[in-house]
Amino acid sequence: RLYLNLMQEFNAIVGLDQVKAVEKYINNRKRIYQLYRNELSVFPGLSFQDVTKDCEFSCLHFAVIVDKNIFGLSRDQFKQSLYAENIDVRVYFLPQHKEFVGYKQGSLNNTENLARDILCLPIYSDMSLKSAEKIVSAIKKIYDSRQEIARISFVSSPVAQLRTEEFVLIPSVDFGATNVRIAFILRKVIENNFVGLPAIRWKRSQRNPVNSRGAVDMHGVLDFISSIICGGMENPGIKKYPLVKSIGISAVGAWLADGSVYKGTVPNVPDLEKVKMADEVTRRLGSDWQVFINNDGVANAFTALQYLFNAIDSDNFLSVRNALKECPKVIGFLPGTG
Repeated sequence: RLYLNLMQEFNAIVGLDQVKAVEKYINNRKRIYQLYRNELSVFPGLSFQDVTKDCEFSCLHFAVIVDKNIFGLSRDQFKQSLYAENIDVRVYFLPQHKEFVGYKQGSLNNTENLARDILCLPIYSDMSLKSAEKIVSAIKKIYDSRQEIARISFVSSPVAQLRTEEFVLIPSVDFGATNVRIAFILRKVIENNFVGLPAIRWKRSQRNPVNSRGAVDMHGVLDFISSIICGGMENPGIKKYPLVKSIGISAVGAWLADGSVYKGTVPNVPDLEKVKMADEVTRRLGSDWQVFINNDGVANAFTALQYLFNAIDSDNFLSVRNALKECPKVIGFLPGTG
């Protein structure tokens, strides 16, 4: 299977602009990296990659190895505790040999142990020392409470209770102004992390029902979503896999943190402003389901705007800066029916 991934023009502009400041970014990452090393070295059971003095590196990641027997918490318990403190940590280094046919558990013990115990703390190019110090304070708080935390069975992660390696199914919904599409996505899980490419196992779609006013009937849409998901779970091809009760909904409009759509952003689906879609889907399926909703096009536009405004004083954006002084408005054109 061949994948051709071409860089978009905007990404190329951002890349060319950032090359000019790469040394500044790397130096700031080194300051954050050194702060982490100095402050976290006092915690028994946390170890780090050794970097020799003659080695020049970009500090792309700050990886920590968690020794459960010494630190008092496993990597996953530590990870979930940091999530609870609103700190976004990542697990990047998954053992690729588990993708091979004929693999046997334990054939590469060091690789598997490292993948099981490694965790990456936040580090990014414009991160402040104050932000890093807050993360260190949160880790100290977690370490001081490690005995109590170790007794807790974390269930917040949808894949936390899965076996070491297996396939799972995740429902996904795409809700547009004209159609609604539902699919069950097959994902492979290794060490509580999704790996490999997703595959659609089963899908259904229909045109949106309309009410007597000719507008999209939101209650009809919500009933269709819940009925298809419940019906899909009874499909023999679906039932043989564990189901992750977590749904991501891509929908028209700009979405607020409270789960409501920003007024005026869905003129072609006016009744969407009257319901909290995620809450309604949860109510129909049951309280043990997690439902998340957003619009990837709007999120992409906001990301571009954030970069533009952060770099607006650069000479590269002189014409943009002058234009915004005359008319401080930005219009984003997002493809799609919404």
